Amino acid sequence: MSDKHEWKLHIPSEGVSFSALCSHIEGRLYRLESIPFAAETIAYGDTFEGEEVDDKLRVRRVVEKAGRRNYSFILTQASRESAHLKNVLATVEQQGGIWEQAFGGVLAISLPPSAEYDPTADVLACSR
Repeated sequence: MSDKHEWKLHIPSEGVSFSALCSHIEGRLYRLESIPFAAETIAYGDTFEGEEVDDKLRVRRVVEKAGRRNYSFILTQASRESAHLKNVLATVEQQGGIWEQAFGGVLAISLPPSAEYDPTADVLACSR
């Protein structure tokens, strides 16, 4: 069983740090278990080589991409509270995906490669 831990993840190549849930696989290998809102190098489910430095986990390199399809949207308060969005998020979960909301109005969705669903049109319809 993997050891999950909340880390301050640091990506030197992008100059960003953020809180993230990671699973320790073995040695210096970790898997990102949350959706990063501030990074382009790494995505949910990616396996990476990490180095513990003080209270941070520094991403040395991405070893294997998860191949997931990732989406992000900025939502109004009305959209966030809509029944339609709840249905969209339920569909995401049924397709094996995950979603996270942050900063009050940012919605991030990550779907596995096998998912046939593209949530873009449905999320945009929440704003109408």
